Amino acid sequence: MSGENHNPELFDEAIQEMLKNALDDATSATAGDHIIDDEPLLQMWSLGELTEPDRKRIVTHLAGCHECCEELNSWINDGIFTPGAALVKGIEPQPLIGDEPAVSPLRRDMVSKRGAAANDRPLISTVVACLLLGTLGLIVFRSGATRPSQVIALQKRLQQGEPTSVLRDALIALQQTEDSQARRQLSQIVEDAAKQAGVEALRAGDFDQAKSVAQKAEAITRTAELANLRLQAERGERSFVGAIAQLRLDQLLAVTLDGRSLTKSIGPAAEPKTLTPHQKGVQQAYEDAVREFPDDISLRLNFGHFLLSVEDYSAASDHFAAAGRMDPANTNAAMGQGIVAFSLGDYEKASSFFEQALALNPTLTEAMVNRAISLEAMGKPAEARPHWLKLMEHTRDGSLKEDIRRIQER
Repeated sequence: MSGENHNPELFDEAIQEMLKNALDDATSATAGDHIIDDEPLLQMWSLGELTEPDRKRIVTHLAGCHECCEELNSWINDGIFTPGAALVKGIEPQPLIGDEPAVSPLRRDMVSKRGAAANDRPLISTVVACLLLGTLGLIVFRSGATRPSQVIALQKRLQQGEPTSVLRDALIALQQTEDSQARRQLSQIVEDAAKQAGVEALRAGDFDQAKSVAQKAEAITRTAELANLRLQAERGERSFVGAIAQLRLDQLLAVTLDGRSLTKSIGPAAEPKTLTPHQKGVQQAYEDAVREFPDDISLRLNFGHFLLSVEDYSAASDHFAAAGRMDPANTNAAMGQGIVAFSLGDYEKASSFFEQALALNPTLTEAMVNRAISLEAMGKPAEARPHWLKLMEHTRDGSLKEDIRRIQER
């Protein structure tokens, strides 16, 4: 449509004929369901996929239905509904002038002649001109009920990347409707918008915002994803799932590449850190979430990651193992179990888990480093050597290469 030339005379003639036929058919048109309640039809219209019978049905119904005219006029001007196609083929949409669409003298004259006979119906030409438009704006709910088009508009805006405003408007809509189907749809939109907005906030380091959107959504619906989002924000983590696969033993546990510990106590006797009040609160929140959603892998992995950070290796082991049972192909779970095993002094078991991680991701540098360190700690430098040589070829980390050279010069 955008490539066709706008012809004002064609527009006036087409609208006049359309209105004439619609007004003649108005009595029978309003006998059926309102088009504002026909979600499939509104979806097709929004996508620009109306058939000719659909177009005729819409225009005919609008001519005889004051409620649909008023509601659609409101929705389009407020951005609640965005038509994807004009009702008259070959005619460009008319621009808005202020709050009203442009209306030509010919159409204004026609409407004024038919206005009295139409029982003071709203300006049909104004409505039709609005229906030819596509404007975006803030959702304003004019009625107590939530219409299908309002749900469609929210879904569309979420797809277009407006999660924060969609969350706000969906929460408002939930307060204004008691319809069970609408509430289910709106609750799903709330969850999806909160997850999208929350993950964006995590990545940006805006943890207060991430926590806020998660809590707003959890007041409507409780899910493992929302709990996980809130807890990651509490921890100050920038990712939805902790980067466990990027943990290296030499960095995490302060061990040298030959497996000797420099500063930390590792082995079965290693004691967890004394938790701060904030850490205690996070741990309790994780325990509550895992009780509520015991089969969520992300929660298990993130709880294990948290427990690693406070050096509670035995407890971390339980959650990494649970994640591994639920998803044997999960690299994070294999890496987590390997780190826990090494921390508890079981180097052979650790080496086995790092080997498993490499089978899942053969180019994972961290798994290569951790496997080689585990073999060194087991007193098997000859078996570790091929891994160091492979790392020398694979890694671009100059510092790591230099450390490997020193090990090879022993």
